[in-house]
Amino acid sequence: MNKISATIGALALAGAVLAANPAPASAAVGTGGCPASTLCVWDGDGFTGFEIKSTSTNSCYLIQSASPGFSSVVSYVNNLPVDAYVWDTNDYNIWYKHRTLVSGGFSSNIGVTNLGYPFGTVCEQSQNPNSYWN
Repeated sequence: MNKISATIGALALAGAVLAANPAPASAAVGTGGCPASTLCVWDGDGFTGFEIKSTSTNSCYLIQSASPGFSSVVSYVNNLPVDAYVWDTNDYNIWYKHRTLVSGGFSSNIGVTNLGYPFGTVCEQSQNPNSYWN
C-alpha cells in the first residue's frame, strides 16, 4: 500500500512540476502559441524555429528584415481578422502572391518549399508589395 501511495505522490508532484514549467513561448503547442489578434509565422515545421509576429491588419514587411536568420515560411497561425499573403519576387520589381494565410487558419507545414525565400514579403489584407515598396 505504501508503494502505491508513494507512486501516486510522485506522479502528482511530476504533474505539478510540468504545470509550473510550461513549454517555451517560442514553441507553440498545437496552435496555442500565437496570441489573439496576431499573425505568427515560423520557419520550421510544427510552429518551431525563428518566429515573426504581427498585429497589424494592413501592412507589409520583408521577411528577412523582420527576423534576420528567418529562412522561409513553413508554418503559421493567423489569429487576425483579415487574411495575410506571402508574396515573392525574383528581382524586387514584380511581386506575385504565392500563398494565402487565411484568417483564423493555421498550418503546421504549408508544404511549399522555400516559401518567401530569399526576398519574400508578408502583407495583410489588401496591401500589395508592388505598390507598397515601389
